[in-house]
Amino acid sequence: MALLPIGVKAPDFTARALVDGVETEFRLSDHRGKWVILFFYPKDFSAVCPTELRAFRANRDRLEELGAVFVAGSTDDIEKHREWQRGDLGNLPYPHFTDRDGTISKLFGVFMEDAGVSTRGTYLIDPEGVVRAIMVTEPKVARSVEETLRLLAAYQTGEACPVDWRPGDPTL
Repeated sequence: MALLPIGVKAPDFTARALVDGVETEFRLSDHRGKWVILFFYPKDFSAVCPTELRAFRANRDRLEELGAVFVAGSTDDIEKHREWQRGDLGNLPYPHFTDRDGTISKLFGVFMEDAGVSTRGTYLIDPEGVVRAIMVTEPKVARSVEETLRLLAAYQTGEACPVDWRPGDPTL
């Protein structure tokens, strides 16, 4: 399956999710008007995934300053998410959704058929619901929170940004 391309509207979806340990229904379109970091990962209780989810939790204030919503999901079911959060992961203050049958992962082109799980896929979605950036990596290597936030800030300028641009630097 091909990746959802840059510049198109992200497909809306609804999924069961946990937010601060409370089960809720998450709908992507409910977050129009904000930037969304849509974050797919392979499995709960793995070695790499909790490092990413904890890092985004630790950067909650920065996300709020950027007017962004972080949303994470995998093909694990809601009970497995709950068990993981009750254990060493801890409650997450952002939507942690379940994509049990891979339908959402397939919509975005990050489902690995042979493994039956999502790969590491990150989508930056603008306030109008348009995909502005995509990063997809194999499961062995975690993504950089710093780079994700840098890209988000760069897109929010509405300007062209040179290599290694950082917030506060001049744009082109």
